[in-house]
Amino acid sequence: MTDLPLVSRRRGLRRPFRGYCDAIAIEDGRVLGERLIDLSPRGALVAMDEAVAVGDRMLLSFQMPWLGPIVHVRAVVERVVEGWRRGDPGYCAGVRFLDLKARDRLELARRLAPFPRTRPARPHPADYARQVRGVEVGVEVSVEVERAES
Repeated sequence: MTDLPLVSRRRGLRRPFRGYCDAIAIEDGRVLGERLIDLSPRGALVAMDEAVAVGDRMLLSFQMPWLGPIVHVRAVVERVVEGWRRGDPGYCAGVRFLDLKARDRLELARRLAPFPRTRPARPHPADYARQVRGVEVGVEVSVEVERAES
């Protein structure tokens, strides 16, 4: 039996960065959360104090690592972590930045570089389509699986 290739749905490299932020709902001005759990140049994981749903928009303000500039960016909730599974950091939301300027994105990436990579709490799902494409052309797909350290 061959190993199935794994697919990563993450577009950016996340870094653990615990910091303060202001996550404010755009539609009614409620304060949704005040703590960053991890950060990337494309988004963040924010600990939520109020209930949110996928698609909710917010204004997120935070200071870049190493006493960097303060960033104000619109963001949208891409996923909600309920905090019930082992390894979940609690009730939080993964948000994607909507209007972060290119120079701020580069500056954020530079400031996050010294931080270690965030390891996924759960394994990536199998990429069945990639495996089928490999079988169609008669080539076995080689798999490089990164094992989580225990």
